[in-house]
Amino acid sequence: MKKITLITCTLFFINAFLAQESLDTTIVYFNVDSHIPNHEFEWVADDNLTSLSIIDFMDTTGSEDRNNDLAELRARSVLSHIDTTQISSDLKISLEGETSKFGELEKNRCVLIVSKLIEVVEIVESERLDINFQFIPGTANLNSTSIIELKKHLDSIKDFNFKSIEIHGHVCCFGDYNLSLNRTLKVKKYFLYKGVEEKRIKCYGHSNEIPLVEEITEADKQKNRRVEVVLLR
Repeated sequence: MKKITLITCTLFFINAFLAQESLDTTIVYFNVDSHIPNHEFEWVADDNLTSLSIIDFMDTTGSEDRNNDLAELRARSVLSHIDTTQISSDLKISLEGETSKFGELEKNRCVLIVSKLIEVVEIVESERLDINFQFIPGTANLNSTSIIELKKHLDSIKDFNFKSIEIHGHVCCFGDYNLSLNRTLKVKKYFLYKGVEEKRIKCYGHSNEIPLVEEITEADKQKNRRVEVVLLR
């Protein structure tokens, strides 16, 4: 069973200014053999945008040549929905090709719009919750043990006088923005259930961009597969 482990320490920042880097991901899906998005989506440039990546993935059906043609058409289709005059930062387009890592076929026909943001924020005080998460491998589903552990910590959050919550998701090995973000959204649902206002919760999927350690052993990978919950006071 893969384990997602939070950093086992408590950090405080008193009247400090922090340049915080985050990744914001919008996912656009497509029907079979079509380059037109099968749903509406909106992307607006953030004032803190430093770079924008358009990352195209294909399912494993169809010929390789056809999929390559579709990948380029889908990337162009997504770009046509974006006002590029708003972008003064780097723009990167990456055609990743066929994949099955997102699960169901329709989930692999997608384009990710990944915005890298850097924001200078003042942190009066923050504290990290020390929770041990376990997910079903390759999914955003918590196992029963982790659900019990999470609920136990949620019952104690009333002891924290916090203004907002940040949930940061990370994966190991191969990059997977979708999975890292979906795992944070799963944890977010439990905070909402406990009555925390949605506007006070921010979720960030970092894929494998911020490893804690170099991945040499399986233990190293477990350290990098993690979800971090930060309470901001």
